[in-house]
Amino acid sequence: MPVPRNCASGARILVQDIHDLTRGLEVRFDTQEAGHVLIRNMACMDRGPDERVIAEATAAELALRAGIESPTRVTPPQAAAE
Repeated sequence: MPVPRNCASGARILVQDIHDLTRGLEVRFDTQEAGHVLIRNMACMDRGPDERVIAEATAAELALRAGIESPTRVTPPQAAAE
């Protein structure tokens, strides 16, 4: 069952682990939320089948390296306001 878009779980990953994927991903600090970063240059799941394959592979690689920070679902602030 897919997770609704307005729900997320907290995870942690080292910036070096993201760079070690050698997929051209960039990590930027989120200026709106302390302790949060944005991963840029990710392939998009809904831009076409070729890009979806890359997005799924990248997500799987990130998931292998990431650790669970919060086992409970967290509603992101923007989703809570909707």
